[in-house]
Amino acid sequence: MNQFVITRILLCVTIVFSASIHTAVGQDETQPELLPDFAYTTSHKGYSGIYLRSGNRSKLISPKFKNAKYPTWSPDGKRIAFQAKKDGQFDLYILDIGTGEHSRLTNQSSTEMHPAWSPDGKSIAFEADPEDEYSFEIYLIDVDGKNFRRFTREIDGTSLPAWSPDGKQIAFSVPYRKIFKEGSENLTLDNKSVAGYIYVANKNGLNLRKITNGKTTCTTQAWTPDGNKIVFSSTRKDHLGKLSDMQLFVINSDGKNLRQLTKLPGQNISPNWSPHKDKILFHSTAYKHPNEPEKNSSEIYVINSDGTGLTRLTNNKYDDYFPVWRPVP
Repeated sequence: MNQFVITRILLCVTIVFSASIHTAVGQDETQPELLPDFAYTTSHKGYSGIYLRSGNRSKLISPKFKNAKYPTWSPDGKRIAFQAKKDGQFDLYILDIGTGEHSRLTNQSSTEMHPAWSPDGKSIAFEADPEDEYSFEIYLIDVDGKNFRRFTREIDGTSLPAWSPDGKQIAFSVPYRKIFKEGSENLTLDNKSVAGYIYVANKNGLNLRKITNGKTTCTTQAWTPDGNKIVFSSTRKDHLGKLSDMQLFVINSDGKNLRQLTKLPGQNISPNWSPHKDKILFHSTAYKHPNEPEKNSSEIYVINSDGTGLTRLTNNKYDDYFPVWRPVP
């Protein structure tokens, strides 16, 4: 089979996949009100794409990629940075929403993923593994593709960066099965241990502070627009010592006043606080699709910041995840 035929087949598969997702996602009828725009990822059978939700309709905005994931908005809401795989590894790209044109941001020998655009629009934080292919750390790069540098060497295993609204700090996760470098807290976790913490550091990687405590898994964090609180996903032990499903929690940015936001089955992950501070987007595996009751489908939900008003926003046979509100100019 010649290269031309193979290319045409792949193109047709991508178009069919994109069209089918657009139809299914566009049929959501679960939300009672129109919400601000947001972007999210949809995956199905090895393919993934980024969609823009506006009103009750969703539109594929990454048609030139068959595995685009994890969008992050520029502060003016005109561009999206995301990860996509070409040449066998994930790199970061920037997409202009108005023109549909995209450019490649990273072209390293490493894998880059989970980008987060800085509030001043000048740089992007992300995960990469240039020093060790089995160990990801947070790095930063300017939006012109220059000044690739590691975020911090104060601790290993940094992941999932989230900028504070003023751009002066970055919250991040340190997952389980890592060695922590904190004096009396030096700890090596075996594969059966479950732990993980949320940390905050200045954007230069200094002034490291641990925000969460306890042998739990804490991950996928986001700040309130005023920078006073952080919402994150976490497991917690019940009165019998059994770990719960992944739920959403809110904590002050100084590590005080922890409270639980959700009580849903499954995994409730990737919270994103709305620009107006009143609502939180996230994805959850709590939903079972009627046509596939044995499978937990990942769907997008929204909840009020006080824990009320839970609403499912997507309802289809594909997995929808990692939603991010579009910034309000």
